[in-house]
Formats: sequence, structure tokens, C-alpha cells
Amino acid sequence: MLQLTAKLVELLLRLVMPASGRHRAHLAPPAPRHRQVPPLPRYRRRPEVPLPGEASELIRPYALTPEEFRERRTQYAQYVKAGAR
Repeated sequence: MLQLTAKLVELLLRLVMPASGRHRAHLAPPAPRHRQVPPLPRYRRRPEVPLPGEASELIRPYALTPEEFRERRTQYAQYVKAGAR
């Protein structure tokens, strides 16, 4: 029984403490401190200003006033009649 106890103690000691010739792992060196980086500048959006009436043609050239629509329709009708002759 004494031998069994001795072997059990030896086994436990080997589990708890490293064998001779080995070294315990040292603590990892502390991580390098990062230098303070200034935050990125925040860009402000320009306030949305309604465009003047002339500029709206640049945005939607396909949108016609009723007068322009009638003019183009009559021009197209004249073009079709001239091509049919």
C-alpha cells in the first residue's frame, strides 16, 4: 500500500510540477501600447438647396412642360407627313 501511495504522489507531483530540465513558460511580454491616433475628420454634408428653374433641365431633360410637349408632337407629325410623301 505504501508503494501505491508513493506512486500516486509521484504521479500527482509530475502533473503539477514540470520534470527536471524543463522550464515553465514565462508570461507573455506585455503587448506594445499603440500610440494615440487622432480620429478621422468628419465631413459635413452641404445643405441641400433647391435648384433654380433653369437647372432642372439638367437633371430631367425628358420632363417637358405641356406647351413643349404639344410643340414636339406637332413637329413630329409634320416630320412624319413630310416623310410619307
